[in-house]
Amino acid sequence: MLAKIILAHFNNRQRFLISPFFLLPLLFWMAGCKKLIEIPAPENQLTTPEVFTDSASVNSAVSGLYSYMYNWRNVEGSPYKSFITTLSSLTADETYYFSGNRYPQFEQNAIPVADTRNLQLWADSYTAIYMANNILENINMLDKSSQGYRNQITGEAKFMRALCNFYLTDMFGDVPIILTTEVSKTALLPKSPQANVYNQIVADLKSAQELLYEDYIGTGARSRVNKFAAIALLSRVYLYMNKYPEAEAAASLVIGKNAFYRLETIDRVFLRSSSEAIFQFNADQNNATYVARDFLPAAGTGMPNFVVRDNLLSAFELNDLRKSNWIGKVAYGGKDYYYPNKYKQTGVIPPAAASKEDDLVLRLTEQYLIRAEARAQQENIVGAKEDLNKIRFRANLPDVNAVSKAQMLAYIAHERQVELFCEWGHRWFDLKRTNKATEVLAPLKPTWKATAVLFPVPQQAINSNKNLVQNQGYN
Repeated sequence: MLAKIILAHFNNRQRFLISPFFLLPLLFWMAGCKKLIEIPAPENQLTTPEVFTDSASVNSAVSGLYSYMYNWRNVEGSPYKSFITTLSSLTADETYYFSGNRYPQFEQNAIPVADTRNLQLWADSYTAIYMANNILENINMLDKSSQGYRNQITGEAKFMRALCNFYLTDMFGDVPIILTTEVSKTALLPKSPQANVYNQIVADLKSAQELLYEDYIGTGARSRVNKFAAIALLSRVYLYMNKYPEAEAAASLVIGKNAFYRLETIDRVFLRSSSEAIFQFNADQNNATYVARDFLPAAGTGMPNFVVRDNLLSAFELNDLRKSNWIGKVAYGGKDYYYPNKYKQTGVIPPAAASKEDDLVLRLTEQYLIRAEARAQQENIVGAKEDLNKIRFRANLPDVNAVSKAQMLAYIAHERQVELFCEWGHRWFDLKRTNKATEVLAPLKPTWKATAVLFPVPQQAINSNKNLVQNQGYN
């Protein structure tokens, strides 16, 4: 029945912004949300007043959104399953692909407009946004739950919409802002300037901050977002917007919640039980993250697919515990190869309870780095050093001794490189937002062009929406 309803609404689905790759993911989601739609809806929407008749239907929809973002369907990968981390490690200066010629377009920063993985980054994000919008449009129809519960669900949906918009705009630049499920309003939307996208993200996160519970709900460690997850992402967005007082204030709120969040020892940072975790995606039933499966050596050959570049290896200082704990090494053909080793469980051998891992999306150390940079930008060198030295102390490194803003910012950029490497695109986005991409990447990549800082708008999306304009540098 659900499939018939959805198909009926998309007879003209080529006009939809992310079609046709929108349809199958949506069907997958709806399969776990059988109470979501009970009767046919008008042709320009998928929802009706019958949506969310009880808390079970709400939980099903929210669980479906989380599950879609992390677990959806592609064996090779998907954006929030692994692609944002793995592909951006190639486009930046962190890794190269060893096992064949699988991702040359990302490694060489020459992505074709019809590339299917690039399309996934776009389409999967907009599908998740659609799911979040569906929840937002219908949650208030639920009259059998408390206002606090409705607030929590609303906050979660707004957070997820903000998270997807963040990665969309930092990968593609200007992008459409989708705030409704009505195809008649979204099918031909043009791109919005990145500044407007950031403003929408801020609005969603500030609203989520007010709506979400402070404590965590559900099972699986910190796998449902709370108030401080919204604040943590907000601090990052403020930093990217060069709103330094706001970035510092938001990061300080998270850092100050020391009953929840504390810096962990290096060997415990990426464990499910890490007190550094602000938000995690649950690993699969074998307690293995998809990132670990991509980065760790293959069982058949013992060779990693993604190899750490020499410039990242050389960035670590002597005795840095992060290098010895988070970088693995294998010998192959008489040569040593290094690979990202932050996550160590592949599911081949079930881990002990104490060593289970989830995919860490937001963590406390980033908040210290955000606050350090925001303070440095405001000429608070003493405060910036205090934050940075806490991270360095944990890594077994001496304090920095910067005396100027320029020196302090250079130290922070270095610390971000060796702390946040191969995590959720941090290095790739840092190179772009600080205007260092060409300086760093041109010597490594002979085919580098400055326009490659943005991925191309997928040709399929342009074919479906005549108002979308291709990014500069792509045919």
